[in-house]
Amino acid sequence: LQDELRRVIYDLHPPLLESNGLVPALRTHVATFQSFAPMDCTFRVIGPPRRLTPRQELAFYRIAQESLTNVARHASAQRAEVRLEFDAGCVRLCVTDDGCGFDPDGVRQVRPAHTGLVGMYERAMAIGGTLTVDSAPGRRTQVELRMPLRRKQDGEPNELKEIAA
Repeated sequence: LQDELRRVIYDLHPPLLESNGLVPALRTHVATFQSFAPMDCTFRVIGPPRRLTPRQELAFYRIAQESLTNVARHASAQRAEVRLEFDAGCVRLCVTDDGCGFDPDGVRQVRPAHTGLVGMYERAMAIGGTLTVDSAPGRRTQVELRMPLRRKQDGEPNELKEIAA
């Protein structure tokens, strides 16, 4: 019970996310997921990683976490991939699986209050991002969070810092 409580507390606000940022926190989460899930799960970073604001990093982390939870619970997948892409104009998170797929619109209509999708859409909107769920019954699912990066105006503090992978 004590180990489970520690895990729940850690999952609510992972210290690694705050101290080291999104890339190490996601890398650790994917490795942990891989050790418990009966599927191959990979993590890739494309482009030079940057630190986002704490609120943005938490939203990206939570959306990746919920996406992987959904893969484990519902997808019957053999493989999943978490990909984090950084470029000059945006940050993009893609969680893709090779599972059985589903009808995203149908899920929201049938169980609007009981789906993690609603929370993921709300998190994306709260940080100025967009969430796209591409799936259909019988084929893979891809969840994509895209957040444009605004350019720094003169006199503003830096919003992002380039970091080492």
